[in-house]
Formats: sequence, C-alpha cells, structure tokens
Amino acid sequence: EQTEQHPNRLHFFQDEDRAILVPVTINDSVMAITLFDTGASNTRVQLDSTFCAEHPLPAWENPIASTKGYLTGWAKKEDPKVTRTTYKQPLTINMCGVDMEFDSFYTQDNSNCVGKFEACFSFSAKDTTHVWELNFEKNYMEPHPSQDFTMPENCRVFPLIAIGHWDMGVRFP
Repeated sequence: EQTEQHPNRLHFFQDEDRAILVPVTINDSVMAITLFDTGASNTRVQLDSTFCAEHPLPAWENPIASTKGYLTGWAKKEDPKVTRTTYKQPLTINMCGVDMEFDSFYTQDNSNCVGKFEACFSFSAKDTTHVWELNFEKNYMEPHPSQDFTMPENCRVFPLIAIGHWDMGVRFP
C-alpha cells in the first residue's frame, strides 16, 4: 500500500511467524510476493523453483550448478533430485520504487518454508544511495535518499554487518 504523501512507502504484511512479506517486481516483468529478510545475503536472491517454472524468464535459463537433494518445481522427470540451482546472472528487484541489483541468485523448493513466498532477499550490497526506514510499529518500509537524510527523533540505528560469507546480522549496542 502506498499513499500520495509517501509514494515509495510500502506497507508490509506480517503473518503469525512475524515474517515481512512484500510485493516486488523482478527484472521489470514479474510481480512476486517476497520474504524480506534483513539477515539474508545482500548479494544473492533466493527464488522459489515452482515460481520460476511458472514464470519463465531468460535470467533462469542457464544455470551454472545444481545440488542434489529434495524435489523442486522443475521438470521432475529430467532430474528428480535437484534441490538448489545456482545462476550467475544479474537480477533486478524493484521494491518501493527502488531498483536493487544483485549479482546472482539460486532457486530451491520453498513449499516447506515459513509462509508462502516466491523469493527471499535482503537489501542489495550495491545500493549505497538509500537509507531504508523499517517502521515495525506501523508496519511499513520506506527508502530515503542518503545524501539529505535526517534521522527522525526517537529512532535507533542498528548497522548491518557481514556474518560469514552470505549472511548479514545486526550489531546491537
């Protein structure tokens, strides 16, 4: 949901597991309900394999690797045990009117995950021009240009830091 006063403000949805689910556009062509996870990798996106099979795009035509495991949404007769397929293709996710660029992505079966979502991602490491406001009291997120951003009163800053190779975390004071 967006308003005239805040055209880039996006009200997110919380299910009983407190997941942040937001609608986004992938590569300017496919709408998806995504799980926004601030602790997820900021360089890769996870896509649901069934979603990709139902919405074919050139971006997911040439994988670089597949890992064996549980079934996915891809053609099960061809390879019945593929669990994760990795792609070294750029991917753009538009959220709140901001294009976020990612270097790669992978697909897997998300049918057993918390809630129903078609992708999972965090802020892009390439986005250095925005400060993202996450307001959990009123359930919205909104990007602000970083060059003229003024911190509102009564707010806290928790910087994201890298934890390992793919994960992010918050450093609490």
